[in-house]
Amino acid sequence: MADVPDLRLVPNCCGGMSLVYEGRAYKLKRSGKQKYWKDKKGCGGAIWTNLDVTSVSKQNDHIESCPVDEHLAYKMEKKALLKKLSAEETKPISAIYDEEASAEPSTSGCFPLCKRVKSTMYSHRAKQYPKLPNHRRDVQIPVPFKTTKAGEDFLLWQCASRHILIFAAGSNIRLLAAMRTWSMDGTFKVVRQWYQQLFTIRACVVDKLVPAVYC
Repeated sequence: MADVPDLRLVPNCCGGMSLVYEGRAYKLKRSGKQKYWKDKKGCGGAIWTNLDVTSVSKQNDHIESCPVDEHLAYKMEKKALLKKLSAEETKPISAIYDEEASAEPSTSGCFPLCKRVKSTMYSHRAKQYPKLPNHRRDVQIPVPFKTTKAGEDFLLWQCASRHILIFAAGSNIRLLAAMRTWSMDGTFKVVRQWYQQLFTIRACVVDKLVPAVYC
């Protein structure tokens, strides 16, 4: 058969690659003189391609109820990108999603829904952090979490007996000292079970609140 323009290899949720063809995703099962790809949903649909994955030589039909999504490749690529960014960047998950979703207004209707990718993004980010010990007394803060990306000390104070942690860079303390107005806020929802609350001190800079100290 002639080269097929809509054969696309895209990242899948397992970290490997899937083949998207005519709105369906296939997983590689065998590779010899040809490559044999099977529908990930297990409906019996399958295709055989050449080794370069540029042409289809044979195809098994899908069951009638097997869905077709003409935007599937785009959605899978964006899901993989969101997963990658959630591990690499420190911005809130919601901010990463909103930024990518608004990057291409013409395709916003095809962008993966937040509720479909949010849990994957959070779980992938969590894998980048050290596993918590069984007891609070055994908590050891790794060096990368004690400094900023610019190399400043970030762990300002730690009291093991009272279970208090204070994070702030020297530049943040100087910012607070220079401002006449501060804002303080406490929240209970985001802290681990070992701690009671996260208390944040912000500096008011040109009518904007800038986080400076985290306790």
